[in-house]
Amino acid sequence: MKLFFKGVKAASKAFISSEGTGFTSKGYKVTCTCCGGDRFKSRSAQLNTQEMTLMGLDWLNASATALVCERCGKIEWFADKPTPEE
Repeated sequence: MKLFFKGVKAASKAFISSEGTGFTSKGYKVTCTCCGGDRFKSRSAQLNTQEMTLMGLDWLNASATALVCERCGKIEWFADKPTPEE
């Protein structure tokens, strides 16, 4: 059991310290509007609406991509998924 928790701890450390990447959106390089940083971690987010929630249809709502700036933590939102730079 001790070995299991040691593995979970190592995996979470690796995830947290993983380096972000640069992105482009529709041909433009994505930069942070707050600090000018160009390294981000990507997250997917569902855009819930009150009406769909009341009807129990949250799964039909659109989703967006959120890029979290590595330098300052500001979140930049995109309707179309940005492309990671190579």
